[in-house]
Amino acid sequence: MHSAKFTKYYASPELIERKYGILTDIWSLGVVMFTLFCRYFPYEINQSIRVKEFPRFDPRYWSHVSEEAKDLIRSMLKLEHERLDIDQVMASKWFRKWNAENETKDESLESSRKMNTNRISLL
Repeated sequence: MHSAKFTKYYASPELIERKYGILTDIWSLGVVMFTLFCRYFPYEINQSIRVKEFPRFDPRYWSHVSEEAKDLIRSMLKLEHERLDIDQVMASKWFRKWNAENETKDESLESSRKMNTNRISLL
């Protein structure tokens, strides 16, 4: 017996129709990102998914989120033939900006570690 097992909140429209493709996972990641930013799902579980109508970014929950992040989520929650692939997700403005900010933090952290190591070795 072979049947698809999935959590409906994270399932793409094509997965609900029992069609799986690699871009199905991008949809699920889009739902995860959406939920992490605002703490609610992009649609109700009993609601039929009308991709053109969501995601809705309620300003009460989304005012702190950059337009780059919202654009990325929109691009991940599109119909399969319009959805980004993983390379496009990783090349998005939001990821490039996030990576650049964290590389700077990593460099600062590494510099601090070296300074601390040097201080310890002097003791």
